[in-house]
Amino acid sequence: MVSWLHCLWIEVEPQEHADNLRGVNKGYKQKELKNYLQANKISIAGLIETRVKEQNMKATIRGIAPGWGILNNYNATSNGRIWVIWDENWYQIKVISSTAQVLHCLIKDRIKGQQQVLIVVYGFNTIERRKSLWQELNTLAQGISQPWLIAGDFNAILSPQDRLAGASISLNDVKDFAACIQSMGKCSRVNFKFFNTWAEHLSFMGLVENIWKKEYRTGQMQRVWCKLKALQPVLRQLNNEEFKFISQKMENAREELNRIQEHLTSQATDEQIDQVRNGL
Repeated sequence: MVSWLHCLWIEVEPQEHADNLRGVNKGYKQKELKNYLQANKISIAGLIETRVKEQNMKATIRGIAPGWGILNNYNATSNGRIWVIWDENWYQIKVISSTAQVLHCLIKDRIKGQQQVLIVVYGFNTIERRKSLWQELNTLAQGISQPWLIAGDFNAILSPQDRLAGASISLNDVKDFAACIQSMGKCSRVNFKFFNTWAEHLSFMGLVENIWKKEYRTGQMQRVWCKLKALQPVLRQLNNEEFKFISQKMENAREELNRIQEHLTSQATDEQIDQVRNGL
């Protein structure tokens, strides 16, 4: 399997200097990128915004990573917005599909023979033009069964809170990207957390005992791991059935208590107060 520590995407664009033009056409930029790949032991890289014409591509890649393979999307857009380059001593990569905003590749490890999918994205600048990107990614996700990585510049953010500078944006500006990520199942996974209140439930020990009786023909530590993993959905179901929305229930009870106390203070007699207290 590809170590993603050895894989990155790079947007080749200016940082602080006004004379630092976009792209990697300049020799000093190629040298800088070459040094970066070598220093960080990068063996696969996705490059976007290279600004390199197709006829200059081979000469440019020789200046960055001599002997490396290269895939691109010049067939879909004249300025080749996306490149994928890799060390052919380690990997074999073939393109599955390419469009103006997506380069979809299959990676094979030459030593281990393992395969995985890499999708490098460079979204258009406008909401309307990016709509086709979200549709394309959803379609691709449905057909992928191997491990896969999607990376690049979507030119979009997931929520208004992600905007650090510039003009404010609305939910309407982010809804398409958020819906796409949700549909693909690429939202951050919620960590499993054990709640002590579960252990106090009458059925808790029985649920754990049923799982722990199962036999797994593995090593001792692997057996413990399998049982704990099998227990997770059981405890989640217990939580959903018995403890879901507990915070909201507590808040509702608190509001009801305040309402009763205000009513008692303003209108009730001592006898009525005692009756309500006994009822609580």
